[in-house]
Amino acid sequence: VLATRIVTPWIMVDELIYSELAKSFADGGDFLLREVPSGFYAVAYPALISPAWLAESVETAYDFSRVINVLLMVLTALPVFFWGRRLMAPGYSLLAAILVLCMPALSYTGMLMTENAFFLAFVTACYAIALALERPTLLHQGLAIGAIALTCAVRFQGLVLIAVYLAALALKLAFDLRASNGLRGPQQAGRGLARFWPTAMTGLVGGAVYVAYK
Repeated sequence: VLATRIVTPWIMVDELIYSELAKSFADGGDFLLREVPSGFYAVAYPALISPAWLAESVETAYDFSRVINVLLMVLTALPVFFWGRRLMAPGYSLLAAILVLCMPALSYTGMLMTENAFFLAFVTACYAIALALERPTLLHQGLAIGAIALTCAVRFQGLVLIAVYLAALALKLAFDLRASNGLRGPQQAGRGLARFWPTAMTGLVGGAVYVAYK
């Protein structure tokens, strides 16, 4: 209902840019802006709404884009619910998911803006980080790193998740040291930290690639 109340794009030039990128991706798999390379790297959102621009009518494509926006925003309730199930009773987890669906931020569903995908990507990445800290398996760390990369592909502000991940890891180490008893405490904490070698290797390789690229 909120999405349909906005008749036409009005946040310029953002909505125009994302619609043009989505249309270009739907037509030829490229992210062109008026048939010119855009230089945009945060292209995940235009790719997500691109199926809507397979429609012949611009009006229909605009409507379908907002339907995709609604689906993306509503899906955010799922990681909130499943994350809550690990921390609280089912009823409270359901309440948390319902409160997410009541957020005023859902008004963005009527606009072709990256917030619609960023909300879901950011919350999912935080959930993945929590899983990686709880059980630092190769799969969980891979999911956390992949979720962070996807969030950055939606919006560059997703880079803050790297600092969040590192800060959370430092806090986990501090809490493990505080909870441990005797001289073996630091050794146990060190072994726990060593399990995050995939994250460390990814960071080193990613940093080296970035420096080489620059």
